[in-house]
Formats: sequence, structure tokens, C-alpha cells
Amino acid sequence: MKTRNAVVLAVSLLFAVGCSADNEGPSNAEIKEILKDNAPMYLETINLKRVDGFWLDDGAYVVEVTGTNRFTMSYEEAVNRPYVPAYVKRRLLKNHGRFAEGETFQTRSRIAFVPTDDGWEVVQ
Repeated sequence: MKTRNAVVLAVSLLFAVGCSADNEGPSNAEIKEILKDNAPMYLETINLKRVDGFWLDDGAYVVEVTGTNRFTMSYEEAVNRPYVPAYVKRRLLKNHGRFAEGETFQTRSRIAFVPTDDGWEVVQ
């Protein structure tokens, strides 16, 4: 069993290393595009900067980024849209307060990506 686990780990690492020619994970352009595609409708990230990146043993690549987030609509507009559950409204209020459109805040995050046949995907 230990031999099998070692082989699986080795193959996984080789696959992960092979998916990136420079062994540096997703490019800055890929990171920006993926984050844009996965951002909530009320928020956009501007001035994104890659701070660090490293491989995990499971083949995921973690990128640490800093940036400025800007609200694209007010709290009231965000929560009064159709089909917004009550728990989402409470979470928004707890995390951001009653924000206004155009309001900004600084952020620092670590995001895990995995290589796929179609490029990089965010690990949820």
C-alpha cells in the first residue's frame, strides 16, 4: 500500500510539474481572468498583484495576491436582487457592512489552483 501511495504521489507531482512549463503555476493574466470569472456580481478586483506562489503536495498551486476590491453596486442593490437567500444577506452585512457602490477596500488572499486539460481552475 505504501508503494502504491508513493507511485500515485510521484505521478501526481510529475503531472503538476508538467502542466506548467516554467513550474510557476498560472500566469498573472490567467489569475486575473479566473478571478474575474469567479467574482461575485457586486465586487471587482483592481490593482491585483501576485505576492507569492508555491506547490502543495497534492498537485495544487497556491497563489498569494494583494489588491483592491471595489463594490460595483450598493449593499441594498446586491441583497434586493431576486433569489438572494437570507444567509447571503447576513454574510454580506457581517463581512462588509452596508457598502456603497464604488467603495473600495484592500485585500490579501491565498487562492489554490489545480491544473486541468483546459488550463487552471480554482479549488473551491
